[in-house]
Amino acid sequence: MTPPPLLLCDLDDTLIDRRGALRRWAEAFAAEHGLDGRAVDWLLAFDRDGGVDRRTYLDAARERFGLRPSVDALVDAFAERLPLEVRPPPPECLAAIGRLRVAGWRIGVVTNGPPFQAAKLRRAGLVELLDGWCISDVDGVRKPDRAIFELAARRCRTTLERAWMVGDNGATDIAGAVVCGLPSVWIRLGRRWSRPDYRPTSEAESLAGAIELIEAAAAAKR
Repeated sequence: MTPPPLLLCDLDDTLIDRRGALRRWAEAFAAEHGLDGRAVDWLLAFDRDGGVDRRTYLDAARERFGLRPSVDALVDAFAERLPLEVRPPPPECLAAIGRLRVAGWRIGVVTNGPPFQAAKLRRAGLVELLDGWCISDVDGVRKPDRAIFELAARRCRTTLERAWMVGDNGATDIAGAVVCGLPSVWIRLGRRWSRPDYRPTSEAESLAGAIELIEAAAAAKR
């Protein structure tokens, strides 16, 4: 029997707007600690789209701004507050996911990050739309390792045979798709692809746009 098709999505800046959530957190953090707008700019820049370890990030903020709370306290507060700043995906994204589900697709999330990624999923109202998900710091394996994609497929009760991967990170999402032999869509976010050694199957500016490309590719195979 042919397994159901599968859409695997990254979470941050693919399914949800992490950049927007981080800005709202940074503004609240600055207000709480009596910091100005320059501090917000620094917090956004030093984050490097989540590429800096949270402890390193908040330890640097503590030192730069002379904050009194311990690093542990700042890390705990970040883990509690950031998910609260997450918003649901835009209506066109939800509609696109809904079309795939009606067409028999399974929908999963594969994300690198801490356990509070699950709180983001709940806050964004995504849990009911998903068949399964994997979080690297919970499951002990990270993108681009093939194992995390295989685990996500099993949790979605299918295989990688008819899967696509969509994400904004070339080194984890698209590289992982290449490792698994999957077609992929890279979410550009205003950037240009720069890797010479591999590239995505397609590019889009949003998850809704990515799903339209995937739907077109699936229709062309019929």
